[in-house]
Amino acid sequence: PFKKIGLDAKIEPTTKKQKLFIFVLGEAGRYDHFALNGYKRNTTPNLKTLEDKNIAIFFKNAVSIGTKTRLSVPYMLVGLEGKDPEGKIYQYPNILNYAKRLGYKTIFITSQDLNWGGLKDLLIDKDVDYFVNGTKYNPNASVHKGTDDLVMINKELIPIIRSEQKPFFIVYQMDGSHYPYSLHSPKEFKKWKEDNPNSINSYDNTLIYFDFVLKKLIDEVRSNNVNSWVFYSSDHGQHLEKNRTYFNNSFAEGVIHNFLFIVPPKKYINDLKKNINSPVSQADIVKTILDIWNIQPVKKLDGYSLLKKIPSDRLRTVSNYMPTFSASRTIIAQNCTAKSERVQKR
Repeated sequence: PFKKIGLDAKIEPTTKKQKLFIFVLGEAGRYDHFALNGYKRNTTPNLKTLEDKNIAIFFKNAVSIGTKTRLSVPYMLVGLEGKDPEGKIYQYPNILNYAKRLGYKTIFITSQDLNWGGLKDLLIDKDVDYFVNGTKYNPNASVHKGTDDLVMINKELIPIIRSEQKPFFIVYQMDGSHYPYSLHSPKEFKKWKEDNPNSINSYDNTLIYFDFVLKKLIDEVRSNNVNSWVFYSSDHGQHLEKNRTYFNNSFAEGVIHNFLFIVPPKKYINDLKKNINSPVSQADIVKTILDIWNIQPVKKLDGYSLLKKIPSDRLRTVSNYMPTFSASRTIIAQNCTAKSERVQKR
């Protein structure tokens, strides 16, 4: 339903393509609860190994674009930050639109239900070759609890990665660590006793599981092609302090300090390392991918390429209200009204 700006006229297919790009959208990952960022509990032993072996580059000063999924996810995939009073998000191409024009097979897999918040209407269009919703394996999948990440990795992502078809560009939205936290880690991964579903122990147990499944995915990608890319960004963090606003309804440090990392081909590692402590944003991922492809965006983006040194005085924007928030609420209201009318007719 949205007319995107000038993509067909400005992007030409290229034969110089890496086989596989995976853009992983995490869910509710709080930066300072990852052990590789200094947390007292060893929540991320596998990711720490990737850092120690110089396989993954973890950015220490990244922020989320928005404090809620339906803000951060669409803007992250376009490379824009708020505020966006004119709703340009509805016209700009997202990274899947670019990838399709470059000859990639485009795939969007979500462990959640992308119908929530109207995100499917915004993100899934004719340029997405293959779409899997979390409801395929869990009929009750939602933003709160979707299909188990290991199920989705084993049944969808690994078969795609191992196939010998044309180059892929995959967006994978994880089930992750959304509240209620106790639902997001299997019994065998519950290292700390959970005194209630949303305790810090319950949350930290989700990270133990997250660390395991994400390492499995990265290992699969690397064993298939060492020149493939994995980009990861959580959508937002969580507010876990006692006697304060819980979950992600604030601009607290635990909500907006983003967990963002990249697993690149070896030749790009030194360039990315230059920005480990730079002021980074989720919006930078799209600009970085376009830089890898050596193409210019059809319209100016807010992001910077992480392959080039980012200015130390850069201003970043985090918002809790943008047009996608308002539009998604309207879509939900319309759907509820239609459902009510059908019930009344019966």
